[in-house]
Amino acid sequence: MKSTQKIILCTLTAMALLAFTVFAQAHGAKMGESTATIGGGKVTVKYGRPQVGATVTDVKEFMKSFGAGKRWRMGKDVVTTLTSDVDLNFGGKTVPKGTYVLVAEKVDQDKWKLVLLSKGSAQQFDPANVVAEAPLVLTDAGKSVELMNIDVASQGDRGTVVLTWGTVKATTNFKKA
Repeated sequence: MKSTQKIILCTLTAMALLAFTVFAQAHGAKMGESTATIGGGKVTVKYGRPQVGATVTDVKEFMKSFGAGKRWRMGKDVVTTLTSDVDLNFGGKTVPKGTYVLVAEKVDQDKWKLVLLSKGSAQQFDPANVVAEAPLVLTDAGKSVELMNIDVASQGDRGTVVLTWGTVKATTNFKKA
């Protein structure tokens, strides 16, 4: 009987993975992932990769369309997550090792901040889930990047998250706690 249960469980798991893959492909989702070693630990960001021209033709105008206090999931079709196996420090706050949802929140005209949530999303936002916030520095990326990219870079105990899309580059720094 146990082997029958295992077969059913494996079949259901395979069907769920297939359904997710079909859903992601049907929505045109291209997934991105970046990993770096920070202070001896692994930090990974996973996200959906929107493309300029699909639904957004001008990233700068897209970002200007947000009012102060509005949030963006920093990706397409799925929440953007950061997973770390070491404690980190974002904006002066300790972020215990684990997995967090990343969203960008517009502060003012051209000011944004990165918000780390214990759970939720940009659309299902609860202030009680905010773990840390750090300013995002916006600069001109120079050459246009059609497919959004989020990189995690490291230098010893310090790290940087860099989102590049269109001609927008948004950067924030963090460190090992």
